[in-house]
Amino acid sequence: MLWKGTTTVKSNPVQVQTLTPTSHSFTWQSFVLGGGDDSGLRDVTIIDDSNIYAVGEVSVRDSTGAVQNPPYNVVSSDGRTSKPLTILYNCRLFWPDCGPNTQFYTEATALFAFTASDVWICAGSVHHLKGAGWEEFAGNGAGSATKIWGSSQSDMYFVGYNGTIVHSDGNTWQRLQSGTATPINDVWGVTNPASGKEEVYCAVSDIFQFKDRKILKLVDGKIDSIAWDAQRDVVLNLWTHQGFPFYVGGGSGLYENKTNTWQKVDFGTNVYPSSVRGTSLNNIIVVGSFGLVAHYNGVDWKILTTDVPDAAYSAVAVKGNMAAAVGSKNGRAILTIGRQQ
Repeated sequence: MLWKGTTTVKSNPVQVQTLTPTSHSFTWQSFVLGGGDDSGLRDVTIIDDSNIYAVGEVSVRDSTGAVQNPPYNVVSSDGRTSKPLTILYNCRLFWPDCGPNTQFYTEATALFAFTASDVWICAGSVHHLKGAGWEEFAGNGAGSATKIWGSSQSDMYFVGYNGTIVHSDGNTWQRLQSGTATPINDVWGVTNPASGKEEVYCAVSDIFQFKDRKILKLVDGKIDSIAWDAQRDVVLNLWTHQGFPFYVGGGSGLYENKTNTWQKVDFGTNVYPSSVRGTSLNNIIVVGSFGLVAHYNGVDWKILTTDVPDAAYSAVAVKGNMAAAVGSKNGRAILTIGRQQ
């Protein structure tokens, strides 16, 4: 994979097969949750057609108008209905003498799932739905992560504020030296088909300060970075299918690298992407502010219209013919599920 500098190599002609374009047509169903008290969802994952999880904070009021305490911080959906729940963290994981109340609430910030009985959530501590029950870990700082990626239970990455990268092998939690104190906003991993090695990428930027703006690359325990012009936009989210081509969401647009150079995608209007995910190079979705939901079918991008067109979306997940986006609107949490036709 080349990111800068090229070498001209002559070879025999090869036949190139393009991917068949996927459909831009989706049907949407949205769930609006909370009582207008600064509710919002931050992350989402699709396990299968009938298992979707989202995390964040959902405040509700009872029949008297009082706000429920604590709020909900997890939402599960079967694609037709939604169910909120609350998970609490045990303070004695961090302070052995805390109490007498040991169970505390905090907003859930990230999640990742392999199956319906293997779900990981960050909410103060790391919560793992294993089988029918939950187990909890201090996680060496991983509980405050804002994004998670893993290839298996024995290979998990948790990233977040102050350059935090924590790796778990299922038994130990190792804090990796990222080389930066700037927030890590996103993480995504792939297996490079050429080398067969796992590559984990991290989006590094501070939206409020001009600090590090780069893309970290972790291979074999070593951290490097790939070419990204530091004068460019902030690096807020990223996705790649097999390490190349590469997509990055910045503060003022989506960038793609298909030819070893970064180009801004022209949507015909200003877009502010918060998350980009896909299943293949002909099925990619980006979401963001002002109700942005756009789909790439392998040929062109199209901005789609959902049933909550002005939501502020913060994250998207894509699996099979499904997409799920989460965010907020007017102080209420939004979970929008799309099915590709």
